[in-house]
Amino acid sequence: MKNKMKLLGLTMMITVLTFVAIGAQAISLDKKTDIEERKSAVEERRNEKVCSRIDDVLTRLEKKIGKKNGEDKLKERVQIRTKEMEENRAKRDADLSERREVRDQNRDVFYDKLKAKAGEDSAKKAAVEKFKTAVETAIKTRREAIDSAKKTMNAGIDRAIATRETSVETFRNEFRSSVETAIDKAKSSCENGASGEELKSVMTQLKNDIKTARENYKAKVSEVKKVQESIQTLREVRKESVKLAIENFKTTMKAAQEELRKAMGA
Repeated sequence: MKNKMKLLGLTMMITVLTFVAIGAQAISLDKKTDIEERKSAVEERRNEKVCSRIDDVLTRLEKKIGKKNGEDKLKERVQIRTKEMEENRAKRDADLSERREVRDQNRDVFYDKLKAKAGEDSAKKAAVEKFKTAVETAIKTRREAIDSAKKTMNAGIDRAIATRETSVETFRNEFRSSVETAIDKAKSSCENGASGEELKSVMTQLKNDIKTARENYKAKVSEVKKVQESIQTLREVRKESVKLAIENFKTTMKAAQEELRKAMGA
């Protein structure tokens, strides 16, 4: 009987110990599961935070390059500069036209004096008319050459400025497209449940892609903004054309004056 009681007690003890061990194991497992769940939740929140930053990247960049107000201001500045340039051209043309009109009147007075000096001498009167025709033809040729050179220069400047603005807009759109592609690639990794380490790599790659796109954009814009060099070249070409027109005019005038001087017996 005693042995039976001992055996029963031992069995109960073993059972209790077994339950205790199982309970401890269950508690330990629950703890481990709870820790893992908390770690997973923390990582998930961290990943969500990282992924939410991706959506803000383009917005921040667009503010920097001025997608909205910046572009409007840029277009407004271009319009103002274009208007000022057109107004300055119109003023210069008006001033030139006025100066030419005064000179035309002065020449008419000069021709009248020559005619009076020639008197009734038919040879001298003919010489004066020939001189007048030579001078007017030379002036017309000079003016046409100068006007043509100016027109060519202005057209070239307009094209250079228009090309610059169009190119800048094209490069800006290319930049946005490159950034959007990089962002879409990064967001795809988020949507596919990338891990924390994978997201670090994704963000590094996104940063590098944006840096490359920005550097390409700046390099291209910097190049087309050298429009002033093109404008300077156009001005130099105009200057040379005007110089040649004036030299030709002087040569023609010198010959006409010499011929008139001989005819008038001066």
